[in-house]
Amino acid sequence: MSPKECNPESDSDQIKRGLRDEVQAAEAAYRQAVAHSRAIADRSGDLPLGHPDGAQVRHLAARTEAAALEKYRSAVKAFSDWVLHGKSPAP
Repeated sequence: MSPKECNPESDSDQIKRGLRDEVQAAEAAYRQAVAHSRAIADRSGDLPLGHPDGAQVRHLAARTEAAALEKYRSAVKAFSDWVLHGKSPAP
């Protein structure tokens, strides 16, 4: 019996599962970045407006959140392109 016969899952199913896993991981990272940004915003409220430490930390948290959102958006697009149009994900 060949390996393909032992594993009935098609290449298409494997790609779909891999893309779905990427979406779930990217979503979790994005949610974590959002929670971190909110926590920073809550804590930095104690610092005076314009305080350099608070501004830098908020800026870094916002950049991290934006990067996580872009990765999540890309993962959702790759998944939907595969499911709806059969478009292979970029290598």
